Amino acid sequence: LGGGRVGAAEACAELRGAGGDPDALAPRSDVWCTKLYDPVVVTVEGVWQGKRVSYEHTFGNQCMRDAYGTSVFAF
Repeated sequence: LGGGRVGAAEACAELRGAGGDPDALAPRSDVWCTKLYDPVVVTVEGVWQGKRVSYEHTFGNQCMRDAYGTSVFAF
């Protein structure tokens, strides 16, 4: 899926800032999205500091997912 090394480095930095918890990532406050429901499912699987991580979240639409602006969900 990859953003290559830059995408991986950015994703790791964002996860570090969230204490390794994807649920702790917050959306940007300057993004406004419609309420149109067109679900986007994001899954994150891998190893974080030696522990297996499995995460899934459904966003209402692509804009809502992109509001997070995170490399974690794009990587």
